[in-house]
Amino acid sequence: AVILRYLRDQHNFYIGVQMAEWIKINFGQAMKIQRDRRFTTRGQDIALGIPHTLTISTKEIREAIAKTVSRMLKVILDLLEKVPPELSGDLVDRGMTLTGGGAYLKGFDRLITKRTGIKVQIAPNARTATIEGAGRMLDDFDIYRRFFVDDAEIKIK
Repeated sequence: AVILRYLRDQHNFYIGVQMAEWIKINFGQAMKIQRDRRFTTRGQDIALGIPHTLTISTKEIREAIAKTVSRMLKVILDLLEKVPPELSGDLVDRGMTLTGGGAYLKGFDRLITKRTGIKVQIAPNARTATIEGAGRMLDDFDIYRRFFVDDAEIKIK
């Protein structure tokens, strides 16, 4: 959605959700890791209302998603502060695994490692890993019950 909004607001150019996802996967960078290059995308010129092409740079895309990357990194850092000491050792030894769309941002794993010192790997099935894991937990609920928080344990501030 960020790339879609950026192209609309900065270039008066509309692309679909799938094209925005394709741009993120192929050209999105959480930090500069490759030489900047230009690429062409297809969409619609909003002012003219006709199909058109737009040539933009990877630098532009990186800058367009920078705030979102910063917010994602902040969430990770905030969560790491709340990790119980008994799990901290596991994180140091085993690292963490990225899932979801953010895992496809080139360099996001390196950025997290740079900021935390914790090694990061990307799940092979990053796009679906979270929902697959939730499904497994529900399938074997008795085994994973201890990981769920009871309503009574939640303290509202």
